Amino acid sequence: MNEMDEWGRDPSVRSLRDMFLQMEAVQGRLLEQLNLSPFDGRLRGARDAAKHLFERSRAHANARHVNMEGHQVAQLYGYCLASALGACGIRVPGELLPKEEHFRALIREVIP
Repeated sequence: MNEMDEWGRDPSVRSLRDMFLQMEAVQGRLLEQLNLSPFDGRLRGARDAAKHLFERSRAHANARHVNMEGHQVAQLYGYCLASALGACGIRVPGELLPKEEHFRALIREVIP
């Protein structure tokens, strides 16, 4: 069965797919730099926390009319994941964080 990916032609779908690929790449690089297995048991909770923090941060950025390209969204997710890892007891050195400092401020605004 050879089904054609009709959605793949839509530019907005292709953009979202690319953004998710970039987010996965950011996560993979961070885990590799931390020497963590993608199957480490602590990651489930950290990924869930990162997802919720990312969703709140993204909504907050949208409300403030902060537009981000796909790579910037991926970097924001990297910051959220690093924050969540820290909350789970996994230390993330500052040099591994994305260089965009405004992401740190954005995340601080949404953390209760």
